Amino acid sequence: MLSKNEFSHTIRIIITALLATFLFIVHLNFLGMLLVTALISDAILLFVKKNPIYQKNISSIGHYSYLASLAYSLIIILLYQSGAFTAQSAIIILFFGLILLFPLISLLRLIKK
Repeated sequence: MLSKNEFSHTIRIIITALLATFLFIVHLNFLGMLLVTALISDAILLFVKKNPIYQKNISSIGHYSYLASLAYSLIIILLYQSGAFTAQSAIIILFFGLILLFPLISLLRLIKK
């Protein structure tokens, strides 16, 4: 049986998936891709939040995520300045990477411990 928090989280994921599908249908692909990335992030966090290790180490995970996001942003900006990316692809890579960074670091910290 789902708890009240898990049920509301599941409903939020379903609504976001429907909105992302609608955005793809009306050819707003960038916004649809952002919502799909947010769905992946929510699904990872729903899995990770159940673990007691996550509850104990939430502040350190946040600190690691913040430092990683600064480094990630700097690397993407440097790659854009060097000509490796166009402006549009650099923004897309930056947005998607920053959205997924916290859940991925949470998952890595969970696997590590």
